[in-house]
Amino acid sequence: MIILYLFFLALVVPVLAENATAIPQNGTEIDYGPDPMELEIRQDPRCLPGCFFETNILGSWFIDDFPRNCTTVCAPYGFRIDGQTDLSEKQLAETLKNMKNVIAFQFAVTHTRFKNTQFLANLETVDCYDVGTFRHSINYRMEDVGLLNLSNVSCNIEIGSNNNMTQLNLPKLNLVHSPYANYSSFTVSVSYNHPDFCITVSEMLKFMVYNDTNFNWMIGDYCRLSNNSELLSQKYCDVRDTPLEVMASNCLKIVGNLLIDEKNEIFVGKLANVDTIFGNLIIRNTNLTDTNFLGSLTTVMSMREGEPVILIENNPELRNVTIPKFVKYHAPQTHVPVQMYNNSAELSKTSKFCNDLQSQLTDTMTWIVRIDGLVCDYIQRDIDAEIARKNRENLGNGRSILVFMGILVLKCFL
Repeated sequence: MIILYLFFLALVVPVLAENATAIPQNGTEIDYGPDPMELEIRQDPRCLPGCFFETNILGSWFIDDFPRNCTTVCAPYGFRIDGQTDLSEKQLAETLKNMKNVIAFQFAVTHTRFKNTQFLANLETVDCYDVGTFRHSINYRMEDVGLLNLSNVSCNIEIGSNNNMTQLNLPKLNLVHSPYANYSSFTVSVSYNHPDFCITVSEMLKFMVYNDTNFNWMIGDYCRLSNNSELLSQKYCDVRDTPLEVMASNCLKIVGNLLIDEKNEIFVGKLANVDTIFGNLIIRNTNLTDTNFLGSLTTVMSMREGEPVILIENNPELRNVTIPKFVKYHAPQTHVPVQMYNNSAELSKTSKFCNDLQSQLTDTMTWIVRIDGLVCDYIQRDIDAEIARKNRENLGNGRSILVFMGILVLKCFL
């Protein structure tokens, strides 16, 4: 009996569910219409008849219908080359040789065996209306993206889990807002590629063009400036090649992790004009009394996972930590990006230094600056508790004196 009942449910329930979702109570069939993103692309004036990619994965089953003669290809279902793509690099290059612009909410090269994407050599722009994603991920053989002519991308960026990728090789790429959209900020993620992966400073600067860009996971290192005469002429200094002791005194940007210690602290005056550090800042084991030499610093962009962007520790004379213009940082997978430990006790006697840094960086994240393990509110809490304790002691001492004086007065009259 139970088996018959279950068989009845298996037949009837799907029908009822289908009718319930497809037909309202008045019996009129619901027409959900086209997907709004698909519709937006089909109505885009840049998308000409005959220039639509009418599937989402490029493979042999669709190659004859691909709009080969169009310079602008519109993909209402997304443009994807992945593990199901059964075309050789030569076939892809021939098919895509005229394609210079792609309009799609998703542009992805993923799960492939290609070493790069030079079969997209003529690609110049990808427009995802600011909300879609330009993705290169899980390509186990890919050594670089290698899109030498790609200039404008109006998409979120996701490049990750490419085990052999050591560089992006996107020399012309610019992150730009779509002329046909008005959406929120971009998100950029470049992570978990080859252990020797590096991004050029020029590439990072182009990702940083908008102040509200969200750098989600940027993990790796910065490529050396050794052969970049243009950046070197613009007063970029690589501390991995020219450490602080021998660095020029007019540097504006520092590339590499900057360590200030007892060996080079006398040279900190050279940092007076530095506004950006592409790396981490560590001040350790010095006799410095303040950080006034960081008066121009606005930005610290680290790519080291789990490490603070600014670490200040074991400086017994350090009584004043102010970085007045510091407003932007990237600290991948780091809960507390600014940390100070074991410096002068003066730093813990006021919450001002902690509060000033925190207010410069955020309105909401009250945990991002810590002194000796304490967030700003806890520093003030301990200060208030100590003041209250001393007030109680003083009040108690005052009462004891009054009682003693009262006893003396009574003795005088007795």
